[in-house]
Amino acid sequence: MTFGLRNAAQSFQRILDSLFRDLPYCFVYIDDILIASRKLDEHISHLKEIFRRLDENGLVLKISKCIFAKPEVDFLGHHVSASGIRPTSERTQAILDFNRPSTVKQLRKFLGMLNFYRRFLPNAAKHQTKLNDILVGIKKNKNKSIDWDEDSIKAFEYCKEQLSESTTLAHPWINLQPQALHHQLCHLVHITYKNTYEQSSKFRVRFAEPPAQYFTGSGRAVHPSK
Repeated sequence: MTFGLRNAAQSFQRILDSLFRDLPYCFVYIDDILIASRKLDEHISHLKEIFRRLDENGLVLKISKCIFAKPEVDFLGHHVSASGIRPTSERTQAILDFNRPSTVKQLRKFLGMLNFYRRFLPNAAKHQTKLNDILVGIKKNKNKSIDWDEDSIKAFEYCKEQLSESTTLAHPWINLQPQALHHQLCHLVHITYKNTYEQSSKFRVRFAEPPAQYFTGSGRAVHPSK
Protein backbone atom coordinates (compact mmCIF):
# COMPACT_ATOMS: atom_id res chain seq x y z
CA MET A 1 0.00 0.00 0.00
CA THR A 2 1.46 3.34 -1.07
CA PHE A 3 2.14 5.83 1.72
CA GLY A 4 0.51 9.24 1.53
CA LEU A 5 -2.77 8.27 -0.14
CA ARG A 6 -5.73 9.80 1.66
CA ASN A 7 -7.71 6.57 1.93
CA ALA A 8 -4.75 4.21 2.32
CA ALA A 9 -5.47 3.29 5.95
CA GLN A 10 -9.17 2.62 5.33
CA SER A 11 -8.45 0.56 2.23
CA PHE A 12 -5.80 -1.54 3.98
CA GLN A 13 -8.12 -2.10 6.94
CA ARG A 14 -10.85 -3.38 4.62
CA ILE A 15 -8.39 -5.77 2.96
CA LEU A 16 -7.32 -7.30 6.26
CA ASP A 17 -10.91 -7.41 7.54
CA SER A 18 -11.90 -9.42 4.49
CA LEU A 19 -9.05 -11.87 5.16
CA PHE A 20 -9.57 -12.44 8.88
CA ARG A 21 -13.13 -11.49 9.83
CA ASP A 22 -14.14 -15.16 10.11
CA LEU A 23 -11.43 -15.89 12.70
CA PRO A 24 -12.77 -15.10 16.22
CA TYR A 25 -9.27 -15.23 17.70
CA CYS A 26 -7.82 -12.62 15.34
CA PHE A 27 -8.14 -8.87 15.96
CA VAL A 28 -6.82 -6.45 13.35
CA TYR A 29 -6.30 -2.70 13.36
CA ILE A 30 -4.58 -1.57 10.15
CA ASP A 31 -1.10 -3.14 10.41
CA ASP A 32 -1.43 -4.48 13.97
CA ILE A 33 -2.68 -8.04 14.39
CA LEU A 34 -3.50 -9.58 17.78
CA ILE A 35 -3.96 -13.36 17.99
CA ALA A 36 -5.56 -14.58 21.22
CA SER A 37 -5.16 -18.29 22.00
CA ARG A 38 -5.87 -20.34 25.11
CA LYS A 39 -3.03 -22.86 24.77
CA LEU A 40 0.36 -23.04 23.04
CA ASP A 41 -0.63 -25.75 20.56
CA GLU A 42 -3.76 -23.79 19.71
CA HIS A 43 -1.64 -20.66 19.28
CA ILE A 44 0.67 -22.45 16.83
CA SER A 45 -2.35 -23.61 14.85
CA HIS A 46 -3.73 -20.07 14.78
CA LEU A 47 -0.39 -18.67 13.63
CA LYS A 48 -0.17 -21.18 10.79
CA GLU A 49 -3.60 -20.13 9.54
CA ILE A 50 -2.72 -16.43 9.76
CA PHE A 51 0.59 -17.01 7.93
CA ARG A 52 -1.15 -19.04 5.23
CA ARG A 53 -3.65 -16.29 4.47
CA LEU A 54 -1.02 -13.57 4.49
CA ASP A 55 1.19 -15.59 2.14
CA GLU A 56 -1.64 -16.37 -0.27
CA ASN A 57 -2.44 -12.66 -0.54
CA GLY A 58 1.12 -11.41 -0.93
CA LEU A 59 1.35 -9.74 2.48
CA VAL A 60 4.66 -9.78 4.34
CA LEU A 61 5.47 -9.47 8.05
CA LYS A 62 8.52 -7.68 9.43
CA ILE A 63 9.92 -10.18 11.91
CA SER A 64 11.63 -7.52 14.06
CA LYS A 65 8.21 -6.04 14.84
CA CYS A 66 6.53 -9.35 15.67
CA ILE A 67 6.01 -10.93 19.10
CA PHE A 68 5.02 -14.58 19.34
CA ALA A 69 3.71 -16.84 22.11
CA LYS A 70 3.70 -14.26 24.89
CA PRO A 71 1.30 -14.41 27.86
CA GLU A 72 0.75 -10.65 27.68
CA VAL A 73 1.39 -7.87 25.15
CA ASP A 74 0.82 -4.16 24.58
CA PHE A 75 -1.77 -3.57 21.85
CA LEU A 76 -3.19 -0.22 20.75
CA GLY A 77 -2.31 1.54 23.98
CA HIS A 78 -3.56 -1.27 26.20
CA HIS A 79 -1.77 -4.02 28.10
CA VAL A 80 -3.60 -7.25 27.22
CA SER A 81 -3.34 -10.49 29.19
CA ALA A 82 -5.47 -13.47 30.16
CA SER A 83 -6.61 -11.50 33.22
CA GLY A 84 -7.96 -8.59 31.19
CA ILE A 85 -6.84 -5.23 29.83
CA ARG A 86 -5.41 -2.08 31.41
CA PRO A 87 -3.68 1.11 30.22
CA THR A 88 -0.03 0.69 29.30
CA SER A 89 2.43 2.06 31.83
CA GLU A 90 3.97 4.40 29.22
CA ARG A 91 0.65 6.04 28.34
CA THR A 92 -0.34 6.28 31.98
CA GLN A 93 2.95 7.93 32.91
CA ALA A 94 2.59 10.45 30.08
CA ILE A 95 -0.75 11.56 31.55
CA LEU A 96 0.58 11.64 35.12
CA ASP A 97 3.51 13.81 33.97
CA PHE A 98 1.23 16.21 32.08
CA ASN A 99 1.66 19.71 33.51
CA ARG A 100 -1.39 21.76 34.32
CA PRO A 101 -2.54 23.20 30.95
CA SER A 102 -2.09 26.93 30.47
CA THR A 103 -4.09 27.20 27.23
CA VAL A 104 -7.32 25.79 25.85
CA LYS A 105 -5.38 23.77 23.27
CA GLN A 106 -3.35 22.07 25.99
CA LEU A 107 -6.45 21.30 28.05
CA ARG A 108 -8.16 19.70 25.07
CA LYS A 109 -5.07 17.58 24.50
CA PHE A 110 -5.09 16.45 28.14
CA LEU A 111 -8.80 15.56 28.05
CA GLY A 112 -8.27 13.65 24.81
CA MET A 113 -5.48 11.60 26.36
CA LEU A 114 -7.54 11.00 29.50
CA ASN A 115 -10.72 10.03 27.68
CA PHE A 116 -8.89 7.41 25.63
CA TYR A 117 -8.97 5.42 28.89
CA ARG A 118 -12.42 6.62 29.93
CA ARG A 119 -13.81 3.13 30.55
CA PHE A 120 -11.17 2.54 33.22
CA LEU A 121 -12.32 5.64 35.14
CA PRO A 122 -15.49 5.28 37.25
CA ASN A 123 -17.83 8.29 36.94
CA ALA A 124 -15.46 9.94 34.47
CA ALA A 125 -18.03 12.48 33.23
CA LYS A 126 -18.79 13.63 36.77
CA HIS A 127 -15.15 14.13 37.73
CA GLN A 128 -14.28 15.92 34.48
CA THR A 129 -17.18 18.37 34.67
CA LYS A 130 -15.06 21.25 36.00
CA LEU A 131 -12.48 20.74 33.25
CA ASN A 132 -15.11 20.56 30.51
CA ASP A 133 -16.80 23.69 31.87
CA ILE A 134 -13.62 25.64 31.10
CA LEU A 135 -14.11 24.87 27.40
CA VAL A 136 -17.76 25.96 27.27
CA GLY A 137 -18.27 28.71 24.70
CA ILE A 138 -14.69 28.58 23.41
CA LYS A 139 -14.49 27.67 19.73
CA LYS A 140 -11.76 29.45 17.77
CA ASN A 141 -9.17 30.83 20.17
CA LYS A 142 -7.16 27.69 20.97
CA ASN A 143 -4.36 29.69 22.56
CA LYS A 144 -6.59 31.46 25.06
CA SER A 145 -5.15 31.34 28.56
CA ILE A 146 -6.94 29.41 31.29
CA ASP A 147 -7.79 30.93 34.66
CA TRP A 148 -7.67 28.07 37.14
CA ASP A 149 -9.74 28.20 40.30
CA GLU A 150 -9.33 25.89 43.27
CA ASP A 151 -12.09 23.48 42.20
CA SER A 152 -10.68 23.14 38.68
CA ILE A 153 -7.20 22.44 40.02
CA LYS A 154 -8.58 19.75 42.33
CA ALA A 155 -10.48 18.19 39.41
CA PHE A 156 -7.33 18.14 37.26
CA GLU A 157 -5.24 16.47 39.95
CA TYR A 158 -8.01 14.03 40.86
CA CYS A 159 -8.41 12.87 37.25
CA LYS A 160 -4.70 12.05 37.07
CA GLU A 161 -4.81 10.31 40.43
CA GLN A 162 -7.83 8.29 39.33
CA LEU A 163 -5.99 7.00 36.27
CA SER A 164 -2.98 5.97 38.36
CA GLU A 165 -5.32 3.85 40.49
CA SER A 166 -7.19 2.29 37.58
CA THR A 167 -7.51 -1.49 37.70
CA THR A 168 -7.55 -4.20 35.07
CA LEU A 169 -10.84 -4.74 33.25
CA ALA A 170 -11.49 -8.48 33.19
CA HIS A 171 -12.67 -10.53 30.22
CA PRO A 172 -16.12 -11.74 31.28
CA TRP A 173 -17.83 -14.81 29.84
CA ILE A 174 -21.16 -13.62 28.43
CA ASN A 175 -24.08 -15.97 27.95
CA LEU A 176 -27.07 -14.77 25.91
CA GLN A 177 -30.32 -16.65 26.53
CA PRO A 178 -33.07 -15.72 24.05
CA GLN A 179 -36.63 -16.85 24.70
CA ALA A 180 -39.91 -16.71 22.79
CA LEU A 181 -43.22 -16.69 24.67
CA HIS A 182 -46.35 -16.42 22.55
CA HIS A 183 -46.23 -12.85 21.21
CA GLN A 184 -43.11 -11.84 23.12
CA LEU A 185 -39.38 -11.89 22.54
CA CYS A 186 -37.10 -11.82 25.56
CA HIS A 187 -33.43 -12.07 26.33
CA LEU A 188 -31.34 -12.47 29.44
CA VAL A 189 -27.63 -11.66 29.47
CA HIS A 190 -25.56 -13.43 32.13
CA ILE A 191 -21.92 -12.68 32.91
CA THR A 192 -19.60 -15.12 34.64
CA TYR A 193 -16.35 -13.90 36.18
CA LYS A 194 -14.22 -15.75 38.76
CA ASN A 195 -17.01 -18.31 39.20
CA THR A 196 -19.48 -15.55 40.07
CA TYR A 197 -22.70 -15.75 38.06
CA GLU A 198 -24.97 -12.75 37.79
CA GLN A 199 -27.64 -11.34 35.52
CA SER A 200 -26.52 -8.10 33.90
CA SER A 201 -29.44 -7.17 31.68
CA LYS A 202 -32.82 -8.26 30.45
CA PHE A 203 -35.10 -7.15 27.63
CA ARG A 204 -38.64 -7.89 26.51
CA VAL A 205 -40.66 -6.74 23.52
CA ARG A 206 -44.29 -7.62 22.75
CA PHE A 207 -45.81 -7.93 19.25
CA ALA A 208 -49.41 -7.75 18.14
CA GLU A 209 -48.37 -10.19 15.41
CA PRO A 210 -44.97 -11.89 15.97
CA PRO A 211 -42.57 -11.46 13.00
CA ALA A 212 -42.17 -14.87 11.39
CA GLN A 213 -38.44 -14.42 10.74
CA TYR A 214 -37.64 -14.60 14.45
CA PHE A 215 -39.25 -17.98 15.05
CA THR A 216 -38.79 -21.59 14.02
CA GLY A 217 -41.62 -23.69 12.70
CA SER A 218 -42.91 -24.41 16.21
CA GLY A 219 -43.42 -20.70 16.80
CA ARG A 220 -41.72 -20.80 20.17
CA ALA A 221 -37.98 -21.09 19.53
CA VAL A 222 -36.17 -17.89 18.68
CA HIS A 223 -33.17 -17.36 16.41
CA PRO A 224 -30.41 -15.68 18.53
CA SER A 225 -28.66 -14.27 15.46
CA LYS A 226 -31.66 -12.15 14.64
